[in-house]
Amino acid sequence: MTLSTSLRNVWAAPLAALIVVSAAQAAPRPVSIGVNANYEHNLARAANIGWVRIDVVWYAINPAPGAWDFSGLDGQVQSAIDNGQQILGILSHPPTWVGGGPNHNGPPLSTAEWSEFVGRVAQKYRGKIAAYEIWNEPDQKSGNKEGIGWTRNIEESPLYVDFVHVAAQQIRAQAPGTLVVAPVFQSRNDSDGADNRKRRIFQQIQAATYADGPGSNFIDVASFHANAASDEGPGTMASVLRSQNLAYLQNYAPSLRNRPIWVTEFGWRSNAVGETTQRQRICEFLRLQTGSWNASQTGLDQWDIRRSFIYLLKDPGSSAAIYRGDGTPTPTVTEYLQRLTYPATQNTVVNGDYDPPSCFGTTAGGDPPGGGGGGGPLPTFAPKSSAAANVDALVSKASMQGYRVVDATANDGASSIALEDDRGGHIAVSMRAAQEGDEVGNLSDSGIRWRRGDTVTTIAASNSAAAAGRNRLLALAKSFDVAVADACLSESLDADAIDDSALAARGVRAPSAPRGYVAVRTSAELSRRIGRCSGSDEGTVDAVWELRNRNGSTLQAGVYRYGEADGNAFIADARSIHWSDANGFRYWVSALSGATPSRTTLEQIARSLDPTFAH
Repeated sequence: MTLSTSLRNVWAAPLAALIVVSAAQAAPRPVSIGVNANYEHNLARAANIGWVRIDVVWYAINPAPGAWDFSGLDGQVQSAIDNGQQILGILSHPPTWVGGGPNHNGPPLSTAEWSEFVGRVAQKYRGKIAAYEIWNEPDQKSGNKEGIGWTRNIEESPLYVDFVHVAAQQIRAQAPGTLVVAPVFQSRNDSDGADNRKRRIFQQIQAATYADGPGSNFIDVASFHANAASDEGPGTMASVLRSQNLAYLQNYAPSLRNRPIWVTEFGWRSNAVGETTQRQRICEFLRLQTGSWNASQTGLDQWDIRRSFIYLLKDPGSSAAIYRGDGTPTPTVTEYLQRLTYPATQNTVVNGDYDPPSCFGTTAGGDPPGGGGGGGPLPTFAPKSSAAANVDALVSKASMQGYRVVDATANDGASSIALEDDRGGHIAVSMRAAQEGDEVGNLSDSGIRWRRGDTVTTIAASNSAAAAGRNRLLALAKSFDVAVADACLSESLDADAIDDSALAARGVRAPSAPRGYVAVRTSAELSRRIGRCSGSDEGTVDAVWELRNRNGSTLQAGVYRYGEADGNAFIADARSIHWSDANGFRYWVSALSGATPSRTTLEQIARSLDPTFAH
């Protein structure tokens, strides 16, 4: 394939790995359209939208033990029903009294209170709420976002999959036919370790086995987010969805591979792209999700995407909304959604047909609203000269390193090439304009991202017989830009290279096993800043040990430092202790299985982890 051929009428290639899917392709399908909207569902109905995603706020419903107040949620649910909409409810925002912390994103220490909450909600809204989503972005570990993230260690029991299991049991018992939707992962793998958390959560789902079935049996629909960070085009976001979420499902939870997929948040901010472009990109992204359009670039024809929710309906503080703060509709409503039949559904299309009435406003002689044929050829986007020049340079340098170039694109202000290596692996390289938050890149065995001036370059590898390795990736990066050696990077260390001395250098002590127990470290994650970085950063620390006795009882102990503290200096119950110290470390000791240990045993382990422990 020549460069001139590959640049014709194509979307931006992946910002991360090119993923090859071996499973049977899903047939192209319509995608029904929803919107994130707690209130003013009349506006959603005016836009012909038939599904709404609403918050089911645990702390508002159950503010104290034994106290229940459904009045707020009653109004939200009835508003949607009155406007003929089906509801996806997000079960999240735990109260502080179960350990939710000041930002209501810390999971409880047990699933008992969660089970009661979910059961009461499912019973009360049986036949009214059609589906429940479990938590909101548990792959995030920062604690400073209201109702978002999983602020404790993801290895600590009860796991995310345990909460899914308990929720599914209650929902299926109290509201048969209601769908269970998970894992609600965020759009991207950011530098705080989201890729590791996605991998581990999917592995936990795949490995979980309960008396009533495997963990994957309790998820009816797999859900992900795909919000554009700035001005990325829809083709770029389709590739991000595929490589930074769908690929994780396929690689680490293959038992979920054939589940329906819902994208429960996606959209563009009009202050970044303008309202006209916002309309165009929302429509185009939905068309890509049908799998009938530009599938050779996106691969979304290989996934059964059924439903997609725009983020969001109306919010005076967010330009992502499709209604302005004064309630007037944006062009997304008037020139796209209102041209579709209620309930709004994006139909499959003939590849190469843009359907001008729905994506670009009224055009004489175009298709009828919602149509799919005869709308004219796919428009040609002239690549920016700088982007095209970058592609030329990337292709030349990659070829010199012995890689085979299989695709090259320049669009959406970005330049990308897809490579194959000599081991059958796939490597994607992209260049784009820098954005806020790009100051610190990252380096691991599967990828490197760095910033130089106003440009960010990403190299990501996948599907190799073995991990590409950071040395190989660094060598390839230096062939593109020798300045990568000075870039500020957050480097994730190899788990096999992390021994107790490496942890001790970070101020972490291994726990001492009480009499009759043996301690074994089960996992660890460390990161550090390398290159020329401004300011100081102590990096990520995350380590977990298991302590086992001859009777089969198992304890776990862990220490971690990342994100924002959840504000819980000390929490304890009969089977666990959680606390933090003055240096920002958070600790926990918990019974994983077997008999309940004595409090003396738990405290002995706690003091071995943290000599300042004094509870």
